[in-house]
Amino acid sequence: MDKRFIELIRDRGINCLAIIGMAKNSGKTVAFNTLVKEGTHAGLKLALISFGRDGEEIDSLTLKKKPRIKVSAGNVFATADRVYQASNLKAGVFSATDILTPFGEVKVYKAEESGIVELIGINSISQLQKIKEYLPEDIDLILLDGALDRRSSAVPLLAEGIILSTGAVIANTVEGVIEKTLDQVRKLTTPEIKGAKLRKLIKGVYHKDKNAMIDSRGDLVEIESRISFSLKGLKKRLELCGNDGLKTLILKGALVNSFVKDLIYDLKIKNCKIVVKDGTRVFLDRGIFNLLDKYNIELAVLDKINILGITVNPLSPYGVHLDSRQLVDEIREKLPGIPVYDLMSEEYLSLK
Repeated sequence: MDKRFIELIRDRGINCLAIIGMAKNSGKTVAFNTLVKEGTHAGLKLALISFGRDGEEIDSLTLKKKPRIKVSAGNVFATADRVYQASNLKAGVFSATDILTPFGEVKVYKAEESGIVELIGINSISQLQKIKEYLPEDIDLILLDGALDRRSSAVPLLAEGIILSTGAVIANTVEGVIEKTLDQVRKLTTPEIKGAKLRKLIKGVYHKDKNAMIDSRGDLVEIESRISFSLKGLKKRLELCGNDGLKTLILKGALVNSFVKDLIYDLKIKNCKIVVKDGTRVFLDRGIFNLLDKYNIELAVLDKINILGITVNPLSPYGVHLDSRQLVDEIREKLPGIPVYDLMSEEYLSLK
């Protein structure tokens, strides 16, 4: 396991990887740049995409300088036309995408030299899916710069794995960073629903962009999208089940604390499963997970997320400086099997 991340990516045959930050300034851009550098050095043909905006010079929250996106000659990247024109990077247009933004049309460029670029323009699931069609066919690896918010639900549509970036920006103590990181990993790695017949049924529900419930006989009752989070509407469907009761609730959107509380306290739901599409849809606190356990409610996903590794940034722009070695060691101890590194440490830089 003592390998640089690019080697782990190659070993596992991953063609698209997302780098997801737990918060701004968690070290995501450093991780992104590290993979660009390693991938280029390994001779891989890379495509660089940001879901949102990344690579700007000044952080909009702290008003401090932040790491820029560094591309190498031969890298392909997608960004808005006017943003590229404002850079000093020399690149050729590979394709226009018809994706329009306030900063101009998003185009796919091929860098003719190494330099700095800002990536902007992809802001929806449909755009993320569409952009892949405009990339060169011989791309070895797509690197997707993402964020840990509700937009990140698009990431599993394209990425085969993620690297999660965490650090001092999310808590002022080592213990706080570890606790929040473990909670996030728990959500992202929510277990996959089992059973071929059940999975086929759930896929059909999501294909129709619906919410649904399954009773103990295996009968499917669809819930109209317009009342997806209406307790009144859901209660009406529950009543249709009679004594058979709810066995599986299939939700197309996010699962949040308040909704789980309403299910348990108002609708008296217990001894069942709740299924969401993937772990990026889970927005639950630790206490709510305990509540699910208490009432024997199993949380599952249709599509599992593969966490390839975790990066640690012991510094925050607010002056917090944590012990890098302690952070790395304790997260490794709690999450055996997942590589954890401070990418700026001698330990990582000395890896082959």
